[in-house]
Amino acid sequence: MSKLWYKQPARIWEEAMPIGNGRMGAMVFGGVHSEQLQVNEESIWYGGKVDRLNPDALKYLPEIRELLKNGQIGKAQGLMNNALAANPNSVHPYQTLGDILFWFGQNGKLSSYERSLELDKAVSSVEYTLTQEDKGEDTTFTREYFFSKPADCMVMRFAAN
Repeated sequence: MSKLWYKQPARIWEEAMPIGNGRMGAMVFGGVHSEQLQVNEESIWYGGKVDRLNPDALKYLPEIRELLKNGQIGKAQGLMNNALAANPNSVHPYQTLGDILFWFGQNGKLSSYERSLELDKAVSSVEYTLTQEDKGEDTTFTREYFFSKPADCMVMRFAAN
């Protein structure tokens, strides 16, 4: 089992655990008293829909074929770079769909913590134990997150002993 694990919650986006199903995704921060999931979905883009088809492709295709047939690979490559490349040559970046925030009414002293991502299963987990010193009780909290491709949804499981 390949696993990334950390002994503290993510402080910034780059430290959060990524999960997704190819169409939707989230970054799991793994907080103790609160949780943040930053979610995105494939239709949320900066800008809007862009037709990336190069209008010069059909016009220059016969010339490119002729150059290739005549062994003029360098000239054909140069023309392909301009006439066949997508226009514009980059895509707009994803934008955040939003944040899912949870606040937990737990209190106690944190006595253990692990935030992980099982790479083989694409499951992000957060597990920690809080000790209520006045009662002498330990409660272990576990949260698991993953995206289902067949069900096209995010699944969350929260548990405590």
